[in-house]
Amino acid sequence: MIAVLRRHPRRTLLTVTVALGVPLVGVAHGAVVQPRTLQISTQSGGVPANGSSAEPFLSTTGRVIAFTTTSTGIVPGDELNGPIADVVVLDGVSGERRLVSATPDGTGADGASTDPAMSRDGQRVVFTSDATNLVPGDGNGASDVFVRDGIGRVLPVSVTPSGTLGNRASRNADISADGRYVVFESDASDLVNGDSNGQTDVFVRDLLTGQTERVSVSTDGEQARFRSSTPAISANGRVVSFESAANTLVDEDTNRQADVFVRDLVRRETSRVSVSTNGRQQNRAVTAPFRMVSDLDATGRLVVFDSEASNLVPNDINRRSDVFVRDRREETTRLVSSSSSSVQGNNDSVSPVITPSGRHVAFQSFATNLARDGDGVGADIFVRDLRTFTTTIASVANDGGRRQPELTGQLLQRPTITNDGETVGFVSTATNLVPGVPDALADVFVRRLVPARTSSVDRTSRSVTVGADDPGATRYLCRVDLGVPFTCGPTVSLRRPGRSITIRATGPGILPDPIGRTFRLTLDRIRPRARITSVSTSRSRRTIRGVTTDRGGSGILKVEIAVTYVNSVGRCFFLDGDRFRPTFNCQLRAFRNVAVGKRSWRFKIGPRLPPALLLVAARAVDGSGNVSRVSSKITILP
Repeated sequence: MIAVLRRHPRRTLLTVTVALGVPLVGVAHGAVVQPRTLQISTQSGGVPANGSSAEPFLSTTGRVIAFTTTSTGIVPGDELNGPIADVVVLDGVSGERRLVSATPDGTGADGASTDPAMSRDGQRVVFTSDATNLVPGDGNGASDVFVRDGIGRVLPVSVTPSGTLGNRASRNADISADGRYVVFESDASDLVNGDSNGQTDVFVRDLLTGQTERVSVSTDGEQARFRSSTPAISANGRVVSFESAANTLVDEDTNRQADVFVRDLVRRETSRVSVSTNGRQQNRAVTAPFRMVSDLDATGRLVVFDSEASNLVPNDINRRSDVFVRDRREETTRLVSSSSSSVQGNNDSVSPVITPSGRHVAFQSFATNLARDGDGVGADIFVRDLRTFTTTIASVANDGGRRQPELTGQLLQRPTITNDGETVGFVSTATNLVPGVPDALADVFVRRLVPARTSSVDRTSRSVTVGADDPGATRYLCRVDLGVPFTCGPTVSLRRPGRSITIRATGPGILPDPIGRTFRLTLDRIRPRARITSVSTSRSRRTIRGVTTDRGGSGILKVEIAVTYVNSVGRCFFLDGDRFRPTFNCQLRAFRNVAVGKRSWRFKIGPRLPPALLLVAARAVDGSGNVSRVSSKITILP
């Protein structure tokens, strides 16, 4: 089995396209999408592969997908070199299957090839290989970076100024959208002149001019004192992000932690992005042997990265690795790995990738609270919409059901996503993602997250009932004005504070409707009513019961209870949760308790009480914050 994690520890790049004859692009919003989850790493005709697959990478539109596989039957010619890991490409429109890690004459690579990344159109594929026969004269005994172009040529990338391959290993490559620039990390010391730091560095190769430049340097050109790795390049080829343990790349780097840096190749400036909005240095990077992973949008304005720091955003209290986004123009840092209701993940979130548009971020997370209870099982793939502040789980079965546990101990990967955010690629060993006989191997899957369309089913002056045109979209997210989204529906009250409410249909593995339906809100100013119907005085079961009504339409939010106990000598106590506390005000109504139920409710008095006087009161609160008049009773305890 090939290692699922090869590209930057904790990174597997994914891509999406058409597979198995089912188009992954061009699906209209509002159309019922089936199937939604597809297995890509199969032989022709959908026959299960005879080897493991990993590291998927989608082209921007999703037409082409590249991945690594040890299977010998996915593409023609791959059987010639046996179960050596190869890079393959599938074109979802033409149906072409192509072996990338091969010589121009079709001879298979004699060493493992991994780590694919592609240009926007999928014509140029960059990858890492241990092979010695892809280009003439490969005798360095180390992994190298290569590019295969659209006409079948294999071009060495990690080369010296004289054109020979570097004297040490190179890996972890990324490529610009037009296929001109390739960024990679290398242990070699002869790729550029003056490389004397003895450290792993990050380089960029211009395939048009044949020039290589070192990226991991300070603005004034000073070398990094410690290693630099895990690079990514913006689609326009202007900006490179990377992780470095060096403290010489920017001024005032005193945190003694690795950081994420950005190099502007045009301005020749290096800056640090793993800082808080007010510029505070992060207090922690990631635990070794892992490296911080970053990615950029098309222009390099937005940078996403993972970090275990607790001081990059306010109220970061989970003590876990999180995903963040840095806006270089606005100089702000925001948390990405949170639920649609803005709850921070309760476990590690890692390995983010951002769409060129900068709207969607895909990442892996072991958190169980980013999606609705029961959807996630840990080590899932999620997509965060930075515009609507919603989070969607992507690694689900075709019918939206929960993925079965992985067959491996810990499957670490980096997802891939198309520019529109509607298709995500990932790796899984789960056996229930698609119908058919499972192969119990690591396979590449894509999930089509195409959103459903929200429709209005019924509307009254007080509420609206919505639906969706996809039966899988069984859940709804509401957002009042610019507030935090919350789970709602399908029937939603329109009597609440605010100007408008937007309702979006969604579901497991389905993005929330980007448009949704917006309705005007009417503030409910009518008080609800609450009434105590009975107070049981049995010593074993003292229970208050009652009912509420709400004519305003906001709905009952809760029923609050106040209990005051007057003992035989006239001393007073009020109920606060599970105990009575003394008070000098016997008329005090301390509404510290909440009843069970809303329309019909009950409240059990926990502490046992000797015979005396009991004063009970109840009031209802509706969804608009209106509070009812108090209903009270005086009872003598036997």
